[in-house]
Amino acid sequence: MHQIKIRLREARGSRMASRTTLLVALIFPFFFPPNPPVYSQDEKFRLAAAAYLQQLQTVGAETLNSEYETEFFFLLEPREKERYENLPLPERRRYIAGYWRLSDPDPFTPANERLEEHLRRREFARENFKTAKPPYFDDRGQIYLKYGRPKVRYTDPGGAMHLNTELMIFLPQIDPSSTQRGGADSSSFERRVDPAWVFNTGKAIGSLLAPGSATVLENESWNYEHIASNLVFNFVREGSRFRLVTDLRKAVRGGRMRDRTLKTAALYLQRQHLSQVYFNLARDFEEIGHQMRDWPAEFQLNRLDNTVQLTLDRGIRTVKESLRNSPTAAYTYEVSEQSLPFVADIAQFRGEQNQTRVVIGFGVNLGENGADEDSNSVRLTSVTYSYVLSNLLGETLAGADQKKIIPTTASVLGSVGVMEVNCDPARYLLALQAAWIGGRHRSMSRLPLAVRDFRGSHLMISDIQFYLPISPPAETSFEVTAAKTVAYPFAAVLKSMPLIIHFEIYNLTAIGLEKNYRIDYSITEKKTGGNLLSKLAKPFVKKEEGSITLAERRTVTQPTAQESLTLSLEKLRPGSYQLEITVRAERDTAIVAKTSKQFVLAGEK
Repeated sequence: MHQIKIRLREARGSRMASRTTLLVALIFPFFFPPNPPVYSQDEKFRLAAAAYLQQLQTVGAETLNSEYETEFFFLLEPREKERYENLPLPERRRYIAGYWRLSDPDPFTPANERLEEHLRRREFARENFKTAKPPYFDDRGQIYLKYGRPKVRYTDPGGAMHLNTELMIFLPQIDPSSTQRGGADSSSFERRVDPAWVFNTGKAIGSLLAPGSATVLENESWNYEHIASNLVFNFVREGSRFRLVTDLRKAVRGGRMRDRTLKTAALYLQRQHLSQVYFNLARDFEEIGHQMRDWPAEFQLNRLDNTVQLTLDRGIRTVKESLRNSPTAAYTYEVSEQSLPFVADIAQFRGEQNQTRVVIGFGVNLGENGADEDSNSVRLTSVTYSYVLSNLLGETLAGADQKKIIPTTASVLGSVGVMEVNCDPARYLLALQAAWIGGRHRSMSRLPLAVRDFRGSHLMISDIQFYLPISPPAETSFEVTAAKTVAYPFAAVLKSMPLIIHFEIYNLTAIGLEKNYRIDYSITEKKTGGNLLSKLAKPFVKKEEGSITLAERRTVTQPTAQESLTLSLEKLRPGSYQLEITVRAERDTAIVAKTSKQFVLAGEK
């Protein structure tokens, strides 16, 4: 499970509620400097990304393992890793290159921002969490490579006197009147902390321990709640490197079992600001502290051991569940452009040389926003549409840009573009983009595309494409691309505008048809339950039709027939409809083909 987020605006960070958390925020940039902006003038990582992919094409098995595979495995799901390990060397190279192409969040820029960020993270990990062997960083570097900079990094130097000193000083510093909330892209929750019970609980635990009875190893906790709820990673130093652990009990060594248990509880108490799970643990420890006062002295310590152990086990199970449900890797791509929502309609037709002709219709309705005027005061809109077609390995097969200029007074469309690509029947990835005002406003979408196969000799029908007639101004000093009809990619059709339906029929002379065939058209309303008020008002509303059916008879003259039909929708009531077209032989019911399309009929604006 991979997670790539595309943000149009950077979210504001959450306010820190406690002085301790504020201190972490102040020293945090020193350990983790801010990532450079997406459109950095520094070409270092852009050049590094190009070199990474170029060298990958010819690298040998040993270098592939040390410089590519070892770190690449951290980003793969178990099934993906198993599939990869069964590939020969050339296919492994292609697989890694395909992974990065498919991870590129913006195929309309020359850079691969995701790969550049990976190389940034790798360089940071190798410099700050270094080890002598591949991947040349410890477990902290592994997590940094997968998720980037944590939201909060908590470090603990450890030591034998850990509990009696740090716990007593740290916990009472929390502001009792504060409320800490998660950031805009994290799970939202409130945490209210009373320093009195925190201090008393810490004091009660601390009084049960002799100084130096157990030793706390140096450890760290990283918070990634901006990626997933309760996503916190813990690390414990072992020798010269840090190891990833799910249970902070691994950070406590020596002493009696009771000493280790209580010191582990203290570690989680210190981290209560990191996640909801840790805060819940602190709350449970408060309850344990209250219960201790009611226990008989001879049972107090034994019950304390068992209760704290059970509480820790319950909290750690929740942490492990959060880790299992977290994405394998995550990346947020932030761009400065403002969103320009657009719609796209894809229709497929038979092409030449056994290929399929894919027609992509774009649409943006800008209204009156940002329209320019020519010398005759005709308001114009200008939008650039782009597409990139790639295979399932992310290799680009085709792409194009198209600038469309249409007077805003010419129709309700605002701006429409139509682009075509011919390709073999297969499964592809299609990226679409609309940009306006020099790219300062743009939107992008990526979707899988299954290209139909129109080869064969049986009766076939293409997809349905909608067109609308428009009347452009008689005089304009600017070239207008739309003259009589315009492809209509929008989901909603206005009742007042005639709808032109276009489709194609194939293999009419090769299937044994006699002289004639029949085309049936059916427009049927997709009914919904509606609320009680609408049902009560229905008898008083002007009656309108809920469907249209008609049939036409055609004579076979060519192998392929291009059909166009203009329909008036004025008698239909507003709502959702399905258009179904059926082509059949008049006498042989086995010779039949169907196609359909859904649309929304809207009233006057």
